[in-house]
Amino acid sequence: MILIDAHTHDHSRPDAVISVSPLEFLPEPECFYSVGWHPWHLPPMDAEHQRLLEVSARDTQVVAIGETGIDRLRGADLQLQRLWLERHIALADELGKPLILHIVRGAEQVIKAWRDSRPHTITAVVHGMRANAQVAQMLLREGFLLSFGARFNPDAVRCTPLDSLLIETDEAHTDINAVAQAVAQARGMDLEDVKKAAATNLMRLLQ
Repeated sequence: MILIDAHTHDHSRPDAVISVSPLEFLPEPECFYSVGWHPWHLPPMDAEHQRLLEVSARDTQVVAIGETGIDRLRGADLQLQRLWLERHIALADELGKPLILHIVRGAEQVIKAWRDSRPHTITAVVHGMRANAQVAQMLLREGFLLSFGARFNPDAVRCTPLDSLLIETDEAHTDINAVAQAVAQARGMDLEDVKKAAATNLMRLLQ
């Protein structure tokens, strides 16, 4: 099976990386998962919720940690978001699994947390990338991959190197091919070339 969709919340998708919380993690055979406490729905940072995250994260079907990050428009208290972000980063480093980031007007705060916790042996992915080209370039300088869904800034797509680009469906009721087609049009590329690059990048990320 060739994986192209880097991030979805559709639990029935064996052809994608399925994002779930530790409480939702009920793995189906031959499916791949990312597990984390979403910034919108953060529990208290107590021993039990950390244990739930760590136990699920160690499962062999979990290929990435998150989504985690900073959302300045919605979700938990920003201090709690930062603390959980730091915990997810440390766990991803410990397990050698890539980190899936959720960022809404919080790029500088995420970058600071990432830098403060160096050195890293892992790669981070900014999923659902909708910010402009200036923010995209700032994230790319940190070595992050950028994953684009049904809604994106065309200038950000165009400034993203092909080997740093992923595509996803996230929560949208759309086919991954439609996302790939939109990205291809924004970049002036052939659809199959975008799909091949996205699949290659995702495979490299999850190795």
